[in-house]
Amino acid sequence: MGCIELHLVPKQGAKPEFLAAVQLINNNNPPPPIWDSIITNDNKVIILEGYTRDNWALDTTTNWTTLSLQSIDGRKKLPGFINYLRDRKKACFGRFVATDNNVNNNCTTYVWVISHKQTNLSQLNCRVAPINIIPKCPLRPKSSTTTSSGSQKSATAPTKPATSSTSSSKLKKKGLGLLGNLVGAQRRTNHQVVTATTTQQPSAGKTFNSNQSVEGNVNNFFAVTSHDDHQKELKTSGQVLADFRQEMEQEMLDFDIAPDVSMKVCINLSDHSKKVQEADRGKITMEVLKYIVYEQAEEVNEEWIAHKEPSEFTDEITVAIFKDADNAPPEVLEELNQAELPEEMMAQQNVMQGKRRQQELNELRIQEALQRQTLKKMATGGEGGVGASGFTVLNKDKRDLRTIEEIQQDTKRRKVE
Repeated sequence: MGCIELHLVPKQGAKPEFLAAVQLINNNNPPPPIWDSIITNDNKVIILEGYTRDNWALDTTTNWTTLSLQSIDGRKKLPGFINYLRDRKKACFGRFVATDNNVNNNCTTYVWVISHKQTNLSQLNCRVAPINIIPKCPLRPKSSTTTSSGSQKSATAPTKPATSSTSSSKLKKKGLGLLGNLVGAQRRTNHQVVTATTTQQPSAGKTFNSNQSVEGNVNNFFAVTSHDDHQKELKTSGQVLADFRQEMEQEMLDFDIAPDVSMKVCINLSDHSKKVQEADRGKITMEVLKYIVYEQAEEVNEEWIAHKEPSEFTDEITVAIFKDADNAPPEVLEELNQAELPEEMMAQQNVMQGKRRQQELNELRIQEALQRQTLKKMATGGEGGVGASGFTVLNKDKRDLRTIEEIQQDTKRRKVE
């Protein structure tokens, strides 16, 4: 039966990676001719180069050849790949060259499409068709289409060289007529000519030529027109942010199916602000771009960790994205845990820290007071101290154990006596 390999490009510009080794499911039917052409080819590898949601990949009017395949490598990568297509509602496509037995064994470019409409996870349904019969397919080379259209036009009208030359001469005359009208209008307006002479202020020894002033004004007119066209080519801030969001979404989706555990996204503010009109450039900020990266990472997988790396520049940052917490550095996790504390918890922690510091200060003050009191008693020969006679005085400062009433009665007796 024969088998082939499917390789997938994880992101634009990257090398293709192995996806699965597949073979045709035997339903007791002869295999289609295109399958025989693929397995007899020296290179039995189909490279899936991208994804699309365009209608040409799901077109039912095209005469597609359906291939039902199953994996034989045992790695079980196809179920995850099929779920990825289903969740995003995308189709994966690729191109390959095979020998067409119906057209004198000529080599023909075919398009390989894997739709998101799969019946189950153990079987992969693919569609194959020549690239020339797929309507509105953007994968066709533009040079071949323009050459064929040019050849058809030349074949249909080979006997009209004079007409084309006359039409081109008419176009040239028409262009010269527009310029001539501008020049004639300028010559008829003497006031504008005088104004041009005063603003230009010609130096001595040079004669003023009205034709030169007219040509200068015409050049200024076309310069202003080209500047306006350049302003029209610039986008608004909303369009630039939408394009950046779509770009980040595609990068996150490619990173989701890639075997890498981490990815870095470099953001340069000038690359995006130069695409915006001058009136909207203030709306493109680094905080907005960073928020879009964080948001797209969270939409693809909520368990991913996005962290802004420290940088010395304000217009350039790098955002590192990790698929799992085990792959993130310890300092990233520590900073993430601190940032995730709610405001109530942070306020409670601050109150507890303040109470702890106040308690430590009170204990320190009590200890210092006790030390001062002990030193004072020792200096004056108090409790535990040594008097001038060299004897230790005991029970000098005894605690009065009498009640208040007893103390008052004793005071009255002393007064009466």
